[in-house]
Amino acid sequence: ILLQGVIGFRRLAAAGAAAGLLVAGLSGTALHLRAPEISRAILIGKEPVLRVSPLETADTAGSATTGRTVLLEKRHADWAYVRLPGTSTAGWIPAAQVERIIPK
Repeated sequence: ILLQGVIGFRRLAAAGAAAGLLVAGLSGTALHLRAPEISRAILIGKEPVLRVSPLETADTAGSATTGRTVLLEKRHADWAYVRLPGTSTAGWIPAAQVERIIPK
């Protein structure tokens, strides 16, 4: 009888672990699918210039217009690395010139 209880407990534990992995996997997939929505931002300020590194003296990587929607990929100190959707243009811009869009 004791052996049957141990086997039943192991089955229950295995089922619980499988359910937990399934939930974690689905949650991760949902976050991955929403990643572009979560990291969208708008360029503000005048004449945003994208730079190849997070320095004011760095070479220009491209430019964009104020009000343009971008993908905010990462931040470093007072800089943000952004990508223009649908293009290969990306670069660093002062974080003060990027306003994150918060989805409802």
